[in-house]
Amino acid sequence: MAIITENGILLNQKFSNKKEVLRKLSELSVELGISSSKNEVFKSYVDRENEGLTGMMNNFAIPHAKSSSVKTAQILFIRNENDIEDWETLDESKVNLIISLLIPEDNNEEHLKLLANISRKLMNEENIEILKNAKTKDEILKLLSII
Repeated sequence: MAIITENGILLNQKFSNKKEVLRKLSELSVELGISSSKNEVFKSYVDRENEGLTGMMNNFAIPHAKSSSVKTAQILFIRNENDIEDWETLDESKVNLIISLLIPEDNNEEHLKLLANISRKLMNEENIEILKNAKTKDEILKLLSII
């Protein structure tokens, strides 16, 4: 399975808070066959959020769930139409772009590799503009599938 698929990209969403986003990501993980339990994935997201910020800079958040119910490492992407007010970030920007990592419980190496690669992508202003302004899922797929 590819690290990200077209069905794992949601554009023009209208979530109002972080909990809604994490629930949708959890549901999507089961719908796409990435995970066997939306409840376990949701709990993993919440546990990770309680450990520290996943809100980065430039309107991005990188929530991640590490769970025994996750079958394969996968990236999900959401671009929200409005700002998610309750998602704290390093630069106090409002989150509207979410790159989520789903990682099998025992796969520390893959987890760190994906985080590092995503962070590198987000340091490039051109990549940020693509993620913010892409008209099609294909543009996002091309950028994030190279991770």
